[in-house]
Amino acid sequence: MTTMIQAVAAGSVRMVREQMEQGADINSAGSEGLMPLCVAAFWGHLPLVEMMLENGADVNVQNPSNKWTPLHAAAIQGHGKVVFALMDHNPDTTLVDANGCTAADYASALDNVWPHFAAAGHTRTPKPELIKKGIIFKVPKKTHDHVMAASHLNRPGSAYAVRQRPLYGRDTSHGDVLAEEDEGDGGQHRSSVPEILRS
Repeated sequence: MTTMIQAVAAGSVRMVREQMEQGADINSAGSEGLMPLCVAAFWGHLPLVEMMLENGADVNVQNPSNKWTPLHAAAIQGHGKVVFALMDHNPDTTLVDANGCTAADYASALDNVWPHFAAAGHTRTPKPELIKKGIIFKVPKKTHDHVMAASHLNRPGSAYAVRQRPLYGRDTSHGDVLAEEDEGDGGQHRSSVPEILRS
């Protein structure tokens, strides 16, 4: 039998509706300790997030283990459209997770979700604070790991990456980042770095 969390993780609006019709509570944690709306936000299932919000899902619900809200989950994963949908429901942006970070802290490291927080009047968390909170880290020279670039924080000779966070378990990193050393192109591969961060 499919659980609510399995239906949500699959991104199936139909399956989630069936679970709700059978009495499943969209505001209760599954046996995995995860809240359905947080799972939908983490995986970027926008139609499902919207349907759940329309049917009474609590925008401020927190996972019992990591204390993420749906806004934390969407910001961590860089799902801008999901962040936008959640912001339309007036989430409490002051809520912190188990690491003491707000959703705006996570969004500060990602250019694709930050504008939603800026529009709501938030101030971007500075790079030293993001490092201290473990949200970003300096990529070592000659790294072969794939990491998600925090491109607005990089400058020639320096590369920072966003520490990826799973729904539960240990943190991982993936994606791509600007190389720390010249790759023979005279630094041309760094041209996407904003001028303000090149100094």
